[in-house]
Amino acid sequence: MALDLPISNVLTDTQGELTSKVSAIQSLLALPVFPYRNIPKKNQLSSFDYLMKILETMGIPPEPQFDKFIDIVLSEQNIFLENAVLNAFAYSLAKRNIILNQPPLATPLLSTEIAATQKVNFDLLKAQFGGLYLANNKKEITNSLIFSVFGGVNTPAGQILVPNLAERNRLIDGATCGDEMFSTSNPPISRNEDVEFNRIKLRQQLEKGQVEIMVNCQTSKIKLPSEPGFLLTGGGTQTLTGSSPLGTNAQTIQNVVNYTQGEIQKINNEKNAATGGKNFHRIMLEKLLSNITTLVSPHIVPVFNYITSQPGGIQLSLSDFIQPTCTVAENCGSSTSGVDHAFAFELSNEMYRELVSVILIFTIKEFKSFAVNYLKRLAIERAIRKAEKLKSQFKFGSITGAAGRLRKYKTALSSLSSIVPNIDNITNV
Repeated sequence: MALDLPISNVLTDTQGELTSKVSAIQSLLALPVFPYRNIPKKNQLSSFDYLMKILETMGIPPEPQFDKFIDIVLSEQNIFLENAVLNAFAYSLAKRNIILNQPPLATPLLSTEIAATQKVNFDLLKAQFGGLYLANNKKEITNSLIFSVFGGVNTPAGQILVPNLAERNRLIDGATCGDEMFSTSNPPISRNEDVEFNRIKLRQQLEKGQVEIMVNCQTSKIKLPSEPGFLLTGGGTQTLTGSSPLGTNAQTIQNVVNYTQGEIQKINNEKNAATGGKNFHRIMLEKLLSNITTLVSPHIVPVFNYITSQPGGIQLSLSDFIQPTCTVAENCGSSTSGVDHAFAFELSNEMYRELVSVILIFTIKEFKSFAVNYLKRLAIERAIRKAEKLKSQFKFGSITGAAGRLRKYKTALSSLSSIVPNIDNITNV
């Protein structure tokens, strides 16, 4: 029977590690050669989750990109949120067959004309509201977001975050009905009874001011401290040390995430603290996306007033653009939902597009850097192997040459044995 010898691995440890990572990334990036027309919902993967899997394969945490996105939205120096609101108004007007500076159109717009009309409306609104018209409201929007996550109608923390009682009740209504309305993933289909039960349970938690976070099948009940000032303004033991590239509002959100991670560690265990922090980081992200209409609605009345002063918007009311979240949830399947919910639909999707864009740009940059480093390491390993090979050849050649010269020398001396006495003693040296 022939001897079957195993093939030796010629790769170094570094090469083996890099090769395995590249293979994993290639499998993620591989696209099917045939189209799927009806993929079951349970097998669908959102673009967000797809990017998360790529970053996980590369060993890169996505949380810094979450912070960057939140900073883009809530920074007083960034105009993204202002433009997103104007674009949502422009889209809603286009869906209603309205060009802002013209009387209402007699004939409906074709679907191919919606995008062009939206751009016309956006340019008109942008010319009127070109600056940071929400800059002074973003701190209040940040506090309302935190309240929408933790609640607390009558708690000290809730009253500090949102002093007005009616506003606290409105935010809890929006957070309750908006639960599971928008997700970065493709969640499994839930029965209406389960959705309603979850909303009732969530409302109870928000009214009490104590939310439940599930980590490794263990529930942690988290509530804000009665004096949350150190989370909102910085300072205290829960904030990050050193300078931060984030703006004030994004730093506030990060402080809340760090606080929640610390509370999970106290309630659960240290091993689950990091997982809980990541889970809550994503919760904050999804709450921002799903509640953005509720959060900005008190601050965009000036834009609406300008719209109603124009020929195309004279007969409109604010409820034509912004409806309570519970109304949106109840009427999402109606025949007019595409028009009535156009503002909320476009605003949330604009936010989601920006989130995916931030993560995608970062992923491409890191992947390019990874590929460059991979090629550099391959070149270094190749150069090292070549140097070692040359070195070994040089040593072997030197020894072989010396042995050959010694044999020739001994042969020459042996030919003189009849002349030189004791020649054998010399040749044996």
